Amino acid sequence: MHQPSLRQLAPRLTGGLLLSLLLSSCADSDQPEPTPTLPASYELTEVRYSVASAGGIDTVIVPLPGLQVQNSGNTLTTQQVELGVTDLVKTSQFALDASLLPSGFELSSLTVPVPQEWGANGPISYFREPFPLSTTLQQQPYGPYAQQLLSVQLPPRSKLDISRHLAAYHLTCSFQGLLVNKGTGQRYAVRGTWKGLLRYDKLSTTTTQSPL
Repeated sequence: MHQPSLRQLAPRLTGGLLLSLLLSSCADSDQPEPTPTLPASYELTEVRYSVASAGGIDTVIVPLPGLQVQNSGNTLTTQQVELGVTDLVKTSQFALDASLLPSGFELSSLTVPVPQEWGANGPISYFREPFPLSTTLQQQPYGPYAQQLLSVQLPPRSKLDISRHLAAYHLTCSFQGLLVNKGTGQRYAVRGTWKGLLRYDKLSTTTTQSPL
């Protein structure tokens, strides 16, 4: 019996291969597309601050820009001097134990209120703007502080040097909260410390008069 040659079989093989590829392609197109995995969404709840055993409030004296007024004339003069306080900043920095937190979760994507006033027996009050839950030092403008208007008398041919300073109160305290996965409800403890500027207070002004 005459066997078909390889040249005669080639068209049949090619056609069979194309049919197989088409069937495979159709089968693949019937497979459902994988559902994309959405990133988990978290929220921070039950935020609490408390004074740590090694913490507390430290007071730092902050010098402010000075000013000099002069009277180069031959008669007594009275001058009105307006003094403002600018460029003050509020600071915040957390030190956190991340060992119990979700792997790869970036805590600084969350913001939290931070203390502004800390009374010995009263409740804590918070700064008007939240800060990132970050382990690097963060700063925000503190906002306007009290303006001063001084009325000074200057004898003839004299000058008056005005120097000022503020007290800055810095706090170190413990911090805790609960990180909640909003999809699954799973909870993670967040613990550590917070340190930062509480507030500024006790603006002090000193004047020194001397001849020109």
